[in-house]
Amino acid sequence: MANSRIHTQPPARGHVPSYDGAKMIVLNDHEDGTFVDIVETASGRSFGLLSHSFIGAIWGENSDVAYAVAKDKQIYRLSLGSNAERTDKVSLTGPEAIPANQAPRVLRFPSPAAPFLLATTSRRRQPLYRCDLNPDSGEQSIETRCRVLIEDGRGVVHWLMTAKGRIVARIKISPAGQNVFQSRTSSGEWVSLFDYTRYYTDLVPIGPVQQDGTVWALSNRQRERVALVRLNIETGTEAVFFEHDRYDLTRTTVHFDKDGEGTPLLVSYNPDYQVVVHFHDGLEAAYAALYEKVGKPSRIDLGSMDQMEKSAVVEVANPQLHRSWYFLDLEKNTFRELSGSSLASYRHPPSPSRPVTFPARDGLKLYGYLTLPQDPDAPGPSPMILMLHGGPWDRYFWPAPPLVRFLASRGYAVLRLNYRGSRGYDRSFLAAGQGTLFGRMQHDVLDAAEWAIANGHATRDGIALFGGSFGGFLTLVMLAQHPDSFRAGIAINSITDAVDFWKTDWSRPSSRIVWRRFFGSRDLPELALAEISPINNIDRIVAPVQLIAGSRDQRVPVSQSQEMFHLLKEGGKSVEFVEFEHASHQILNPNTTSHVVPSIEAFLEEHLSRKPETR
Repeated sequence: MANSRIHTQPPARGHVPSYDGAKMIVLNDHEDGTFVDIVETASGRSFGLLSHSFIGAIWGENSDVAYAVAKDKQIYRLSLGSNAERTDKVSLTGPEAIPANQAPRVLRFPSPAAPFLLATTSRRRQPLYRCDLNPDSGEQSIETRCRVLIEDGRGVVHWLMTAKGRIVARIKISPAGQNVFQSRTSSGEWVSLFDYTRYYTDLVPIGPVQQDGTVWALSNRQRERVALVRLNIETGTEAVFFEHDRYDLTRTTVHFDKDGEGTPLLVSYNPDYQVVVHFHDGLEAAYAALYEKVGKPSRIDLGSMDQMEKSAVVEVANPQLHRSWYFLDLEKNTFRELSGSSLASYRHPPSPSRPVTFPARDGLKLYGYLTLPQDPDAPGPSPMILMLHGGPWDRYFWPAPPLVRFLASRGYAVLRLNYRGSRGYDRSFLAAGQGTLFGRMQHDVLDAAEWAIANGHATRDGIALFGGSFGGFLTLVMLAQHPDSFRAGIAINSITDAVDFWKTDWSRPSSRIVWRRFFGSRDLPELALAEISPINNIDRIVAPVQLIAGSRDQRVPVSQSQEMFHLLKEGGKSVEFVEFEHASHQILNPNTTSHVVPSIEAFLEEHLSRKPETR
């Protein structure tokens, strides 16, 4: 096996300025968890290194207090004075405390304006608790007095509250599987204002409810594209703040002052490269100065800004940087790098990933991103990996992630396809994927391969498929339904028995309503699924297959990959199965990538780099 090295993210995963901007919480990822550093903004001096491992942290009542959550969801209060450091367990006590055997799910941490936390349970999300802090209650334990704020929270996926913690609205899943937006009257009753189908309709509330009774949100409800709106929680009406005339907004940042009143800072959308629209002059000027340093195109994502609007922290990615963090001084219009990850040390550095478009056979415009290797010794087109995303409503973005750049550095061309039904373009492109799994979606994959061949980026016998989750399922479907079109396939946490998976998911109303839209059928198309299900088409698969799965995957059981492996093996097929004991559905994450990548590299080296044998 080749000596594999993939550039993962730098040690820092995130930087969170304190309210006055004097300090930052720095989250550092390690295989055993996340470690928390406290850094003085002006000097860069790090102190208060905590030996505990957490999954996240956030500032509390002032710049000397933070709260962290451990893997078991236990909450800790971190006292971070310059001369002392103390870690206290937050004990949720009181006559109505969260039961000890149920891990809390915190919805609202203490802040200068609201020194209490709101929590529910991870298990059943009911009821909703308010817990008032008593920091001086003990040596190593911070007691809270908890009471039930909302008694019945079954089916609630989002609570909407004021900055002071008053619950005024919620989003709840109905028995039919719809998301229902409900407003709370002064007498405590819930009034349903509208419903919508998740995934095909976006509605993402942002921050607390404002004093005028509206909440900032990203929404495409009753419109073609996702826009930044103000949603009135009493009437359900939306006032558009910003909407692009062609593409969905993919990100926005709203700045909230100490009273919880929000002001949009920026929005972004991704037709090909990221486009940012600014509403804050100081931030726009700082972005412009940073672009001069890192170059365009670059993706710059705003991580956070202090409440005084004096400083901000952004994450930068481009063809030379994987993930770098910069501190922006908005008063001086200067910046400095906090941590970085260069891609310069790759063997045969890949050429920049670039957006591509091409027509499907029915005339629909398809989208993708192409990354080519820069190997001067490689004659002719490189072997290509055609990547298929999951969802199926997810999508790929620019720039290329570390795995793609690593594969390109090893001499592979990589084409990431946003087939019909992908998010981010508009509702019509998303809707174009409905009812197409059994034909046109497969044609999109074939058309992408033909485009790559016609443009000299690949050869007809030199393309492998790669996909995770639904993308893994589509990979295996293509290998079975079009056995002469692809050289090999890698399927990660893949659906293999389509009937078994969708019958199980169909039993959940919230899932069934989505799959009805996707399949374009009121009833589960069981016969059609059985016909294309990879597990029923073992004999048709002739290309080598690698199955990768996480044993803790709760979305697609590892048994799906295990059974597929045994049937392929019994059928005399070329197949590998790699199971990762502690991995979940999102197997390609910083903690597992270094283990997964060598298996992928070895498989491709054997089955894609070499000339094909006669079948």
